[in-house]
Amino acid sequence: HPDPEVVTILGPGAIGQTSAMAMDTTFSSINKMRIYHPNIQKSKFFRTKMDEKLDVHINEHEDLERAVKDSDIIVAAASRNPCVKIGSHLTQQLFNLETYRWT
Repeated sequence: HPDPEVVTILGPGAIGQTSAMAMDTTFSSINKMRIYHPNIQKSKFFRTKMDEKLDVHINEHEDLERAVKDSDIIVAAASRNPCVKIGSHLTQQLFNLETYRWT
């Protein structure tokens, strides 16, 4: 998406926080960030920590389908024990997958 407005970060840890800062720096069009983790307290901690660093509205989600619905960018940001399983959560039914060729 050339001018993304909504980003969903799946995983509120260090990788998610770094990804959120990278998205905010890279895309000035982003105005909403959603953070997902099955433990809502971890997402709330992310929001508290990142509110002072980012100039976007941050929402916490504990429902994966609601978190990714209508997102322009989805970042899977978990190094171990991922909160999302490829194939069971990230399917064609949730969002339209496109393939990009890097040149």
